[in-house]
Amino acid sequence: MITDKDVKKLKEVFADNFKNIDNSFKDVNDRLDNRIDSLTKDVMTVIEMVGETNQNLKEIS
Repeated sequence: MITDKDVKKLKEVFADNFKNIDNSFKDVNDRLDNRIDSLTKDVMTVIEMVGETNQNLKEIS
């Protein structure tokens, strides 16, 4: 199960990587924040799907 702590850590990792690219323009940072949120949601979805698939495979076997 994904916890709030996991989500926070994902956002921190993405934020550090993206914001280090260019910290000089506020609008760029705003767009990066939106992309970070979107990317974090996508990663969480994939992790949850993998977990559900693993659970289904355990039930089958």
